[in-house]
Amino acid sequence: MLFRSTNKPYLIVIVGDVGAGKTPWVEQLIRLLQSKDETVDGIISKKNQQSFDKWYHNLTRISTNEKHQLTTMKKIDTNIKIGQFYFFEDCLDWGNKQLKSIQYSNWLIVDEVGLLEFEGGGILPGMQSLVTNFSGCLVITIRSALFQNLDSFITEQLPAIKSWQQHIIKL
Repeated sequence: MLFRSTNKPYLIVIVGDVGAGKTPWVEQLIRLLQSKDETVDGIISKKNQQSFDKWYHNLTRISTNEKHQLTTMKKIDTNIKIGQFYFFEDCLDWGNKQLKSIQYSNWLIVDEVGLLEFEGGGILPGMQSLVTNFSGCLVITIRSALFQNLDSFITEQLPAIKSWQQHIIKL
């Protein structure tokens, strides 16, 4: 398996600003891993541009390519809003169920771990379930602004991965 020299799990953190290319980087990694017959699963949050100043995000399961709309810029009935985006709570529920349902994979991808997860919500419950007894490579993407809080986030929200070997890639 790529990046593996021991039986210990790895955490690979891809760090970058908005528009730095975190999701395209992860998509290239997925293609590379799949070409090497590695099992890859998880979820990706991908931006869909509607016009110059309007876009939304889909949450996509890697193994099935099933997509659900995660955000909108239009006002909707939701308790979750960050910046100009309203979050579809049923999509976050779906994302958590998808992460909890992963049985086995050498590589797990969670794109993007953001403010919702750092505050204890979003897809964090799915991630917490995912890392229990996992021994492969977990790849997460985070924004540069959250990087300074990564260690406390891991300690408080994902203590199971505190002892994992970590690799940080800054874009």
